[in-house]
Amino acid sequence: MVDARQVLWELEVGRCESREVGNLTRRFIAMCSSVLLMGAASSHPLINAARNADREAVRRLLQEKVDANASEADGTTALHWASYRDDGESADLLIRAGANVNAANDLGATPLWTASQNGSAAMVGRLLQAPTRTLPFCSVRRR
Repeated sequence: MVDARQVLWELEVGRCESREVGNLTRRFIAMCSSVLLMGAASSHPLINAARNADREAVRRLLQEKVDANASEADGTTALHWASYRDDGESADLLIRAGANVNAANDLGATPLWTASQNGSAAMVGRLLQAPTRTLPFCSVRRR
């Protein structure tokens, strides 16, 4: 298994030849996608609602003042899922409720990174305009 942080570091410092960059990039994207898509349902109802693109449940739960920044064990939040699902309405609700647009999962993927991978200009714009948007779209900690 490829260590995502090592792959990013090698890409960043240019230690890969051009043909390796494509292979490493594809493997990294596949790995990040599998982390977002796999696993059992979260025990947090807001994350489940966002994962299932259930806008009404997201709205109801936020009205009940659930934690908009709750995360799964790997750091994935409801905003990650709204971004992945390209669910602008849920993303807006979460951002207004104080969801951290800079939240990164264990691989360093943020909601902005997910929106970028989806090619969703609307979601990227929404996240960039959020009042707390200050960090890069992928925040990986170096070893």
